[in-house]
Amino acid sequence: MTFSTLGHMNASPTFSDLPQELVDRVIDLLRNDAAALRTCSLVGRSTRPRAQSHIYRSVCLTPSRCVTYNALAKQSPHLATAVRHLCVTQSVYKLIGRKSHSHLPGYEQVLGPQDARRPHLFPAVTTLKLDFLDPVSLSPSLLSLICDLRRVETLRLHSCRFTTLDGAAELICHFPRLKSLTACDIFTQNTFDPRVRESPAPHMIEGPASTTVRPALEELRLYPTSFLGEISSISLTKWVFEQGMYDRLSSLQIAVSRRAEVAVLSACLRQLGPRLQHLDLSLEQLDHGGKSASPLRHRLCS
Repeated sequence: MTFSTLGHMNASPTFSDLPQELVDRVIDLLRNDAAALRTCSLVGRSTRPRAQSHIYRSVCLTPSRCVTYNALAKQSPHLATAVRHLCVTQSVYKLIGRKSHSHLPGYEQVLGPQDARRPHLFPAVTTLKLDFLDPVSLSPSLLSLICDLRRVETLRLHSCRFTTLDGAAELICHFPRLKSLTACDIFTQNTFDPRVRESPAPHMIEGPASTTVRPALEELRLYPTSFLGEISSISLTKWVFEQGMYDRLSSLQIAVSRRAEVAVLSACLRQLGPRLQHLDLSLEQLDHGGKSASPLRHRLCS
């Protein structure tokens, strides 16, 4: 036995000498430490893939970042497939259509032609959040260029503007595996029209969505944080029940503000029966001026 061999046998093992499953386990324990993950991704080949999978697990996409992520996905496809939680957002000025900010690029400009044969930018997304999007950006064909809608299980709509609520219903029906739906402050083109706001049944969904896909929801959360969303929550709830999407529904959060809405909600709760395990109900009374009183909240878990 030579001295070089003996010295090698007595040398302390390094991190790279550990089995790969132990290396991956250590990296998993650092999943909430962004700085540590970035360091691990640069240490060596054994730590890089697992660290990158956590770094790119959650991504926030804007029109200005589309070009960067598109180039990254072409160069390193494994990073694009690592994305599980995706937030698609844009400037609030695009949402309200302010002319002074019309020069800002939208998703329709940066993504290019809407070809169904094009690969998805992030094909493995399971949780999708849509923030401050206008009707053009909410097009199912455009969103399909960003991620595979057929794999999404959790959808969150926040401060999104649809042409009509029928557009919101049609979008929901493009997610066949959808289990959890959250809609907060969604509104339509004529939300700010006083004549519409004073009507007894504003912004109701008038017709069926133009698709046969009916996701089986397990969780439904429809609540407003401002006056923008108060007109849509009960309309979407009524539509969900009319389309038979409630067979697996066990958790419901909703806000009502009119007597007619209470009657609709009561009918929906009777259909749910004992399978409803969690109910979060907010009651707000609107006066003749359209102002709401302090809400009364009621939570029930069984």
